Amino acid sequence: MIIKLNKNILIEKTAIKLQELIKGSIFENHVFICGGFVRDKIMGIDPKDIDLCVDIEGGGLALAEYLCKKTNSYAEGSNPVIFPKFQTAKFNLRSFSDIANVDIECVQTRTEKYSIDNGRKPEVKFGTLMEDCLRRDLTINSMYIKLSTLEVIDPCGKGMEDIKNCILRTPTKSDTTFSDDPLRMLRVIRFATRLNWGIEKDTWFGIVKNANKLENISQERITDEFNKILMCKTPSYGIMQLKRSGLLFYVIPEVRDLVGVTQGYQHFGDVFEHTMSVVDHTNEILTHRYAALLHDIAKPMSRNDHGGRITFYGHEDYGSMIAESIL
Repeated sequence: MIIKLNKNILIEKTAIKLQELIKGSIFENHVFICGGFVRDKIMGIDPKDIDLCVDIEGGGLALAEYLCKKTNSYAEGSNPVIFPKFQTAKFNLRSFSDIANVDIECVQTRTEKYSIDNGRKPEVKFGTLMEDCLRRDLTINSMYIKLSTLEVIDPCGKGMEDIKNCILRTPTKSDTTFSDDPLRMLRVIRFATRLNWGIEKDTWFGIVKNANKLENISQERITDEFNKILMCKTPSYGIMQLKRSGLLFYVIPEVRDLVGVTQGYQHFGDVFEHTMSVVDHTNEILTHRYAALLHDIAKPMSRNDHGGRITFYGHEDYGSMIAESIL
C-alpha cells in the first residue's frame, strides 16, 4: 500500500519536506515514519504529530543533526535536543516559516530490555525494523511508512487487519508487552474507549493477569492516561473496562467501591451506574468530568437504611474531603 501525503495539512506538508531533504543522502530509503501518524493516515484521520525512526545504528541522532545543518536550522544544544541514552532527538525545521513550529522526534530502530532494578527505563540497543515493531504497544501503532517511497510496512502482519476489524492487539505476547511497561494496559483501554473498538481476547487476558503490575508505575503517568480516558466521548466505557480488568483498583479505588451501593427509588442504578451516567452527560472538559466522577464518592461510607428508606446524609461534606485527597 502506498499512501499519499496532503500538502495542505501541516504535519503531512512537513513529511513532504523531509522526503525532499533526504533524497540522495545516506538516509534515503532508511527513514520511516512511525507510530500514530501511520495509524491515523490509514484510518483517514489527519495526523497530529510526526515521529521518525532510522534503521541505521545511531541514525536517529545523525539524521536530526544532518537535517538541522542542511536547512540552517541548527542551534547547538537546542536544535536538535539530544537524549543520547535513548538515542533520541527532537528538532524542528525552523528555517522554513510555514512548518517551523512542527516538532519532529527521531530515533534509531531499537530493542528495549527492561529490568526490575532499572524501573521503567529500558536498556536501549540498535535493532531491526521487526524488533522495533515488537517493542511497541499495539499492532495498530506498529506500522511504518518508508519516507522515500511512502510504502506502508506492517512487520508483524496484523496492523492493517486489526484496523479493518476494529480490534486492539499487542504485537507480541501480551505478558511481554505489559511486563515491559504496565502503563500500556491503560493505553489499550484508552484506545478502546476512544475508538469504541474491541480488545483481542489474549490481549484482554494479559491485562487481567498483569493488572497488579500497574502499582509499579508512577502516579503522574497513570493520571495522564486516565485523564485521556476521561476526555473520550463516552468515558464510562473505559472506566467500566478498568473495573472489569482490575485496573481501576490501581487508578482510583474509591470509584470501584461505588459498585453495588444501592440507592433509593429516585435514583437510577447503584451509585457506580449512576455516576457513569452522570460522567457521560457532562461536557468534554476535564474539571467537569472529575466533578461528575467524584460527586457521590462518599456515598458508600454515608449510606444508611431506615427500614427501606435509603439516605446518604453528609455525603457531600465527606465527599469534598475525599475528592480533595484523590485529586
